[in-house]
Amino acid sequence: MTDAELDFAGVESLTSRERDVLVQLIGGASNKEAAQTLGISPRTVEVHRANLMHKLKARNAADLVRIVMRGRSGQSACGSVTKPFRAG
Repeated sequence: MTDAELDFAGVESLTSRERDVLVQLIGGASNKEAAQTLGISPRTVEVHRANLMHKLKARNAADLVRIVMRGRSGQSACGSVTKPFRAG
């Protein structure tokens, strides 16, 4: 995912650098990996991560991924729940 592909409610409130960090985190990078890729310190990534999570009202990383993916897929706030597969 690239910065240009971010399309969800609240993305406009993020700074360019927060969007850069978000793209790294959604891609599965750790704070340290994101810092190396972006050429900034891991502590700076932590600050940007905290700021963007506050702006998007995400409680944790999984929440952050849900917010971004829900916006990309156009799902409702509830999303959909599927039942587990049962063999037999």
